[in-house]
Amino acid sequence: MQQNPIKTAVEVVEAASNIPATLKDILLFAGCIFFGGFFKMYKAKEKNKSQKVTLSWILAELVVGLFVSVLVLVILDYLVHLPKLLTYMLCAYAGSLSASVHDTVEENIKLLINTLFKKVTK
Repeated sequence: MQQNPIKTAVEVVEAASNIPATLKDILLFAGCIFFGGFFKMYKAKEKNKSQKVTLSWILAELVVGLFVSVLVLVILDYLVHLPKLLTYMLCAYAGSLSASVHDTVEENIKLLINTLFKKVTK
């Protein structure tokens, strides 16, 4: 027996409305940051076709994007008091523009991964 899709959609909306507001904010912020990081990786890959997507590159994008986004969040949300969704989108955009710190973070993450890999394989 097939369920009514409208009834299922209503159940999803009701379940989402029962999630605490703080958890919704955290999930929305994290989602925007991840999308900003992946957008930056997509644009970099589009610009440089020979760019390899590695774990260290992905982690570096997410770490730098998160760091820059938290700084922007503090300024826009707590000082300027912009609406939450607009603040999160601006955080994701600012995180995707953070190319200056990215190379250093990627090198450090590669070093960390290689060091851990060597210790595990011993």
